[in-house]
Amino acid sequence: GVYYDLDIVLVSRDPDWDMHEYARIQTPDGPLWMAKDADRAKVQTIIANHPELTTRIAEVPVARFIRPLMVEDRSEGRRVDVSISYENSAGVPVEVEYRGRLPRTAPAKRNGHTMGHSAHAVAVALDLERFGTGGRARIAIGGEPVRLDRLLGMYRQRYLLKQAQGGIAVTSFRQQPTGDGGFRIVRPAAGATAPDATGGPWPTHRTESWSVLPDRAEFDDGWIRQTYHFIDGGLARATVTQHGRDTAVTEVWFDPALPDLSRPFEGRATSRFRLDINGQSGHGAGTVTTWWVGGTAHVSMTPEAPRWFADRPMDGTVSFRPDGAVLVETHRSQK
Repeated sequence: GVYYDLDIVLVSRDPDWDMHEYARIQTPDGPLWMAKDADRAKVQTIIANHPELTTRIAEVPVARFIRPLMVEDRSEGRRVDVSISYENSAGVPVEVEYRGRLPRTAPAKRNGHTMGHSAHAVAVALDLERFGTGGRARIAIGGEPVRLDRLLGMYRQRYLLKQAQGGIAVTSFRQQPTGDGGFRIVRPAAGATAPDATGGPWPTHRTESWSVLPDRAEFDDGWIRQTYHFIDGGLARATVTQHGRDTAVTEVWFDPALPDLSRPFEGRATSRFRLDINGQSGHGAGTVTTWWVGGTAHVSMTPEAPRWFADRPMDGTVSFRPDGAVLVETHRSQK
């Protein structure tokens, strides 16, 4: 889960690029801007000028590039006035200017559409805390002005938002117990390849030290805190909170709690889940089914609503090793 306190979205007619998103998040070191360009296959990449970009929010396996991102943010209050320049993932210079005004109130329908992006990596829902259209926008790629696409042939697609995104990501990690009662997670597991079509290396990496209490496990890197709540060893709720915000970005509720996957069981167990985003209940829903085959637990997530969430089912495995390690992998399902 991640919350953007300012998000500019432009849909272009460039032959190679579909959507250009410029998001600002608040960190303990101050605001950080990210450029998120999606190509015509709707695969996103992230550009930011931060030395730890590939280790922050590492649970989301989207390709990142640490490059200069020059931002002049002259915004005040609801008035947004931003100039941005950078080189995209293809090494092509991009220049953007945007002027507009955030709406005073939330839209009537806050459950936002993902527009098909990063389907290979995440199953997510959005909460559009603010959503505005229009404004004055200019984008140039490779020194050439690029026209914005028109929705239904009429409205140029330029949007101004505050939004939260949250859900479940494709993953690969190795979990190992530590001597203090906690555990360590290493992302990715050895030999993992990127979940996109490139077959290259996994795009993020991080070693996480998790603390364990009787009813929960938790990891906090200062930007994001993840908390997993358990009942009798079964996962009942997962929560993501972000620096500077009291409201959880994401909460996933399971009813009944998932079974304790460290203990083999017969048959299949099915739970309903509900995805809450930014304090808004029920932005996503579906089922999770778990079962054992040999020494491996299997997990199948079937999102059901809304439709842009429902088209991203996932399957995964939890494999236990003789040395006490656990390998966890999930991937997009073809069902």
